[in-house]
Amino acid sequence: MSDQPFEPEEIILQTRTPSVFGAVSFGVVALVFACAWWFSSKPTVLSLVLFVNLAALSWYDFHYFRLPNLLTGTLALTSIAMLLTVPQALLVGHMIGGLVGLMFFPLLNFFYRLLRGRSGIGLGDAKLLGGVGLWLGWLNLPFVLLTASLSALMVTSLSLMFAKGENRKQLVKNPVPFGIFLAIGAWLVWLFPQI
Repeated sequence: MSDQPFEPEEIILQTRTPSVFGAVSFGVVALVFACAWWFSSKPTVLSLVLFVNLAALSWYDFHYFRLPNLLTGTLALTSIAMLLTVPQALLVGHMIGGLVGLMFFPLLNFFYRLLRGRSGIGLGDAKLLGGVGLWLGWLNLPFVLLTASLSALMVTSLSLMFAKGENRKQLVKNPVPFGIFLAIGAWLVWLFPQI
């Protein structure tokens, strides 16, 4: 054993969720992304830009339980390319989407902290939702959140079903990297918009 202290990333990787959660998560994510893209009629270049952003954010959130500013900022910046294709009348809705997305989780976390005395969600998720709001507009954010929540519930339930013994106990205690599920919700709503 080394006398050197662990780097933060090493500590996080050592305490991450059991591998069954990872396998189920990435299986579901890969299937959802591939099927949705196959059956969509969205512009390919913009879809590729969004896909790469969301995939990078999902991968990083899974491995480090963080959504770094560089990646969330890239999502927001790349929305400019998409906003150039939006009719001028809809631009305000996308700007409001960015603001609403950015403020939703901090507001939710404020009330959670009042009730539980600790934070329940990271600010990286807020930045991710802000970027998604820029891409999709504020009217689509409820569908993103609904899809993300249902996806997280499904994957967590499947993981708990297949986990045994000590893995199951560890899975219940560990946080869920919600950015992965926000990415799934954003991707599906991008490809199959409701509004």
